[in-house]
Amino acid sequence: MTGYFLLTLGELYIDEAVQFTQSLRRFKDNRPVSILVKEGQEEYAQNKGVFDKVLTLEEGTLYKLVDKPFEKYCLLPRLEILKYLPYREAIVIDTDVICIHDPENLWRIFRDKGQPFNCTGSYYDPSYHWEKIDQINEKLKMNIQAVHGGLFYINKQFGERELEQFFLYFMYAFVHYDELGFKRALDNSRDDSGLSMTDEILIGYAMSKMNFKILDFSLYPSITFEMYGYLADKMKIPNYIQSWYWFSLYHEKLGKDYPEYLNKPIPFIHCFGSQNDKSKSYEKIKKLIYSTSQEYL
Repeated sequence: MTGYFLLTLGELYIDEAVQFTQSLRRFKDNRPVSILVKEGQEEYAQNKGVFDKVLTLEEGTLYKLVDKPFEKYCLLPRLEILKYLPYREAIVIDTDVICIHDPENLWRIFRDKGQPFNCTGSYYDPSYHWEKIDQINEKLKMNIQAVHGGLFYINKQFGERELEQFFLYFMYAFVHYDELGFKRALDNSRDDSGLSMTDEILIGYAMSKMNFKILDFSLYPSITFEMYGYLADKMKIPNYIQSWYWFSLYHEKLGKDYPEYLNKPIPFIHCFGSQNDKSKSYEKIKKLIYSTSQEYL
């Protein structure tokens, strides 16, 4: 079975998942959407009436190894995603994403690549991981690409053993995070108590070990980005603009401080910023979606 899966570890994230699901339906994507919630929030989620399955997070032994909220409620659930995933084929996507076009082409692209795990990002971005990616790749003799963790694809039919091996590499990188030379960041989004591991470098490590290739943002219409009205204020539906302006030094360093225009519509937009900023972006995008004639959807 095929569907979407979201980590909704808090009522705010459950509400955002409802918004995401409603946007899918606007574009006639009726695939089921399932979510992972904290214990005690099952009824709140089920009462929304839009989710296929509501699964409950189990904070097992690994959770004793971390004390940062981001590590507990973003990184580790991704590491253990196979434990919860109710579909053999799935797109796992962040809750602060809105569908802005029929995603069928993206599903087709993922299937055509034939990898049991895939995600979006950049083949090369010198600013990635706080401008340390070149140094890390040189040290490890690897080619870790600039992974974006907000959208990834899992297909068990393409090789369950390979998928298990991928997550073993993910686990290894988690356990040996500092030894591998990965950097930590201030966990501003949930808590200011200290420096946190990040999930994207771990995914990149595992993909490199498996020789998996990402879908590069600039080549494949998958997901674009919004902050402070940068894209929402000017965007039209369908949207062909792949904007990295706020999120990477890549364009500045390589003289590409302008958005890319892709040859097919981009199905998802990821909203960044404070919750207040994101709420403003959500409203602009939803207004745009629902004011657009059905013939363009």
